Amino acid sequence: MPILAICRGAQALNVARRGTLFQHLPETASEVNHRPGDYGPDVAHSVEIEPDSLLAEALGATELDVPSYHHQAADELGRELRAVAWSPDGVVEGIEAINRGFVIGVQWHAEGDTPEHGRLFRSFVKAATRHDSARVDRVPIPA
Repeated sequence: MPILAICRGAQALNVARRGTLFQHLPETASEVNHRPGDYGPDVAHSVEIEPDSLLAEALGATELDVPSYHHQAADELGRELRAVAWSPDGVVEGIEAINRGFVIGVQWHAEGDTPEHGRLFRSFVKAATRHDSARVDRVPIPA
């Protein structure tokens, strides 16, 4: 089943696969403020995205300024996950499952109004539609 995990959802995806989290990023020496005091549309930092990743394909980009508001992030990756995006201080900002179709987690708030985020959501919907169309064990929904 396709999954698009956003912010805490990306953290939950990692933990569900037995990964660990940095518990409080502000305690690490970093030039990136991942959780500024006043969250708003202008609070952002850049991320570098692995060019051969499903995330880069879905976003149509390998670099992006992203809205950020989190104090935790993936530390040790969970089973069959790989890091595919990082902030300038090396914090993992994007993960995806290995050999599992569309399973992507982004640490930032992708619900923003940018062309890249629109492409990400359309890619997720397309993957979910393909998944639903391929299901053989459909259960009829009563009228």
